[in-house]
Amino acid sequence: MPTTSHARGRPVDPRKDTAILGAVRRVLQREGPSAVTMERIAHEAAVSKATLYRRYPGRQSLLEALVARDAERVFRALDKPAAGLG
Repeated sequence: MPTTSHARGRPVDPRKDTAILGAVRRVLQREGPSAVTMERIAHEAAVSKATLYRRYPGRQSLLEALVARDAERVFRALDKPAAGLG
């Protein structure tokens, strides 16, 4: 996962991470894993490659972050009581 704070510079904008991981998902769904490149994701997410590399050191970390985000959503959903069962 990307870092959430930097010692210097601007604060991290979480909307950029949302845009980046959304771009990874779209590219994966449309074209498969081989199409996930740093340049392609930066373009698709409308962020600079420098921004992308500051958050994710490479393609593998992009894919891992997407999986981690999806797993977190699943675990949060499992923690909620089922409607009508509580």
